[in-house]
Amino acid sequence: DKPGDISGTLAAYQASITILEQLCELVSSNNLPNDLTYTLITAYGNRATVKANAYDYSGALADFDKAEGFCFELVNDGDWVLAALLINYQFRIWVVYTQLEDHHRAYTKRLSLATNLKELERSWSESGMLGEPPWRDLLFSCLNNLTPSIRDVFFADLDEDAVFIKQLLGWQ
Repeated sequence: DKPGDISGTLAAYQASITILEQLCELVSSNNLPNDLTYTLITAYGNRATVKANAYDYSGALADFDKAEGFCFELVNDGDWVLAALLINYQFRIWVVYTQLEDHHRAYTKRLSLATNLKELERSWSESGMLGEPPWRDLLFSCLNNLTPSIRDVFFADLDEDAVFIKQLLGWQ
């Protein structure tokens, strides 16, 4: 690859995703434990990031949606790694919609993220887990890396959800 040429990177991710999907299907059809799913979800998320950085927003959204969909399918009480991945991909989808200036979808994704965050926090609390859940540091990092004006966009119109998230992260 030449500098700036992402075709080789995307081809490698496509090959990895194809193999992982086949392995996941094989493992699933034989009722075996499937730790490969995390790798598949991460591969979709990484490829989406490459596409977003190359301004292929529709391709990035397709891959982020796929990663988010797997998380929704598989997340259950106690699977905190998938929960953190879900929050991560919902945030990244919001970023892409914001870059596209698709305000309705960006707002809808923020509301979904806030709703899922509240549910995850409730589940974490009820499970009796100690310490902070893994998605808090991730969300803090994501929001902290935004410019102040884009961070304000994230919190705009979220009302009590904005207060909840800011309190959760120790910003209020």
